[in-house]
This record gives sequence, structure tokens and C-alpha cells, in this order.
Amino acid sequence: MKNVVHVLRAAVIGLALTAAAAPVSAATAVFDQYTVDYDDSTSFSGISFSGGGGNLVLFGWSFSPSVSVTGTGIASFEMPSFTVTRNSGWVLSGDVSVFVGNLSYFELGGVTTASTSGNLSFDGGVPLSIGGALDKSAPSSPLGYWSRTETLSSPGNFDSMNFSGGVLDLTAEGTAAITANPQNVLRIEFYATAAPIPEPGSYIMLLAGLGMIGMMVRRRMPQRR
Repeated sequence: MKNVVHVLRAAVIGLALTAAAAPVSAATAVFDQYTVDYDDSTSFSGISFSGGGGNLVLFGWSFSPSVSVTGTGIASFEMPSFTVTRNSGWVLSGDVSVFVGNLSYFELGGVTTASTSGNLSFDGGVPLSIGGALDKSAPSSPLGYWSRTETLSSPGNFDSMNFSGGVLDLTAEGTAAITANPQNVLRIEFYATAAPIPEPGSYIMLLAGLGMIGMMVRRRMPQRR
């Protein structure tokens, strides 16, 4: 009986550890050129749009109406972590643009601020800190938009990039407010090109090289008598 209890207890502990190690919520979006694995448990939920033109590709999230602050208050919103991985036959490259906006603000009788922070890395390298204060579209007006575009240079071609620790901080004082609207988005842009296809001559040279290596190996093998 004691052995049975020990076995059951070990099983329960194992299940608890497995549950603790598992991600809270994960989702995958597959596009022609790339795949995005991301956390869909934040208030941003799932990826809501994608597109591009030429070699430029993009995807992103539309903000939930809950991403707002009214009156005197401070609100922090976790942005979705994600990993972009190139699909077979494609090359990811060029600058990566991260856009956050356009957050409507109302400052009659108060003031508002908005900022972002997060980390971006390429191919599992050292994370780069990104983010900062958002820019006001109309500094002298009680009505306007907060937004920020940040462009980062990639190390040339890359197989993957990862964004983590993203936070959007909003504050309002007095009767000010930052409110949700259909233009509120988190948008990621980068470039994807088709991987070059080797010329037929390249295959011929490869086969010829393999043939020569085979002949050399055969000559060095001891002859059987």
C-alpha cells in the first residue's frame, strides 16, 4: 500500500511540474515566407493582420479596447512575445521595423504619457533593448495620437528573430485619457526573399567533385588478391 501511495504521489508531482513548465498559452501562425510562434494569452490576443508588398512582409496585432487609461492612473500592458522563423526556400533579411500606435489621447484638464520597452534578438544572439517614449502627433493640441516607430538593423540574413519582455506603459493625470481606437496596432515589418536556386552547372560540378573523391578513395584502398 505504501508503494502505491509513493507511486501516486510521484505521479501527481510529475504532472504538477509538467504543468508549471508548460507555456501559459501558445499559438502558431504560418505564412508563405515565415512562421510566427507567439503568446496569445495577453490582452492583444491573436495575430489580427498580415501583408506586405514586394519583398516587404508584415504582421501584427490590433489593440484590445482594454488597452487604455482614463483619469488619474497608471496602466501597464504586456505585449505578446513571439519568434519569427523563416520557412524553407526563403531568406529573411534587412532592417526590422516595430511600430506601436496610434493611441488616441485627450488632455483637456490633464496630461498623458506613453512608452514601450522590450528585447529583440536575431538567431538566438544577445537581446537588444528596444522601446522608449512614444511621440505625440500634436504637442500643442488637447487631442492627438501617441505612436512610435523603431527600426533595427539585422546582422544581414537571419533564420529567426525573437521578441520578449514587451510592455506598454500608459499614464494619465487629471481628466486626461488615452483611449482605444481601430488604428491601435503593434506592427512588425521586415524583408523576405526567395532563396537562390543553384544553376544546373553547380550540380554538375558537385557530381564531378564527388566522382573524383570516390576515385581517390578507391585507389587508396588495398587491393584484394
